[in-house]
Amino acid sequence: MLGNTIGHLRSENDDRVTQAALRLGLLLERHRFCRAGGHGTLGDVERLFGGHAHLELSDSDAEHVLQGLLAHVEDRDSRANPAVIWAIGKAHNNLEAIERVAELAERILADLDHADLLYQALAVVSVCATDRHKPLLIRAARECTGESAELARNVLAMRHWS
Repeated sequence: MLGNTIGHLRSENDDRVTQAALRLGLLLERHRFCRAGGHGTLGDVERLFGGHAHLELSDSDAEHVLQGLLAHVEDRDSRANPAVIWAIGKAHNNLEAIERVAELAERILADLDHADLLYQALAVVSVCATDRHKPLLIRAARECTGESAELARNVLAMRHWS
């Protein structure tokens, strides 16, 4: 099931990619929380996974999932599915992944055609933002409109960055 779901990230059907990304993101989130001793997941797991609702990832499975998500971003760049970026954020302790998402945000920053993608990328980066991400967030606060600008301004304010 895992390999098939990762394979759907290469689909040209956006709904199929979104569905795969939701599944993979929930699996990454479950893996992260279980590793930290917590329980539970978000969303209607039974509906999304059917008979695989109790599937749990090993550390190597989680890395395989993350690499599949990152490959989608590398292949599609600004055409990446926003749900894939959301799913990458569920493995927020992976700094390599955060950097790749930040690089994508830099490339699409002022492109209003990619507002949903930019918002997801900024949301992922904001979870683990370091001083290195401050210029990206400042640019987003100044150059963007709507939710992306608001998110960037909020992160800057919370971290006392100007």
